[in-house]
Amino acid sequence: MEEIIRKLSEMDKKITKGQEDLKLEFQKNQEEIRLLKRDIEKTEKEWEQEKKLLTDRIENLEAKWEIQKKREKKKNIIIKGLQTNEENIEEVVKKLINIKIGVNADIKEARFIGKNEKTKAIIVKIENFQKKLQIMKKKAILKDTNIFIGNELTVKEKIIQNKIKEIAKEGKQNGNIVKIGY
Repeated sequence: MEEIIRKLSEMDKKITKGQEDLKLEFQKNQEEIRLLKRDIEKTEKEWEQEKKLLTDRIENLEAKWEIQKKREKKKNIIIKGLQTNEENIEEVVKKLINIKIGVNADIKEARFIGKNEKTKAIIVKIENFQKKLQIMKKKAILKDTNIFIGNELTVKEKIIQNKIKEIAKEGKQNGNIVKIGY
């Protein structure tokens, strides 16, 4: 009987020791988990800060890019509806601007954009911004033709212009007199 009590006592001590070891292990694991959570939170904060910096930098670069594109396109016009071919494009554009519109402008370059015949347009790079303004003021001369002249726009400007056109269209549908100006 004493032997059984002694063995039970030893087993009880082993079980108690095992429980204490498990408690220590559990506490150690909890501390590791707490440290890991803190590290994760710190890393997440660093990532958020880096993400914000990168987002700001991207926005800044996009703004600079948009300004650069505007600067590049400032002297350019788009002509739609002018019937010509690749070989004599500059000659036809010069005649249109110099003779029909009546502005003696030096043309740096004239080239087609677009692949579809319906959407094909000509980009014309004018040497002088003042001459471009004169062309834009006198483009109404072409009102009764199928030739349209406009500013070359950046992607952002095109989106804004399309929104303005939608608003104007809604206004006309509502019976208002609408005119889009420059």
